[in-house]
Amino acid sequence: MNEELTEEETRSWVNQDIWIMDRVGDGWGEPYNLGPPINTDAPEFFPSTTRDGTMYFTRGAENSQDSFLLFFYVLLTGSTCY
Repeated sequence: MNEELTEEETRSWVNQDIWIMDRVGDGWGEPYNLGPPINTDAPEFFPSTTRDGTMYFTRGAENSQDSFLLFFYVLLTGSTCY
């Protein structure tokens, strides 16, 4: 894996975006940002996945430093449902 962060990766780290890596054989692929609509200008964090592939995560509520919203993401047979 590349040890240097790109500008997008650096900006994402500051904004607390969610990144994933795909399983490739016995190892892992390169990390990539999930992008919109998962990642927004608000901070997203604490992703957790279930056995069926549902991902739950939190997002900072707009104009608040101590309120958070809970979201989920489901991948359905190659289609994305939010």
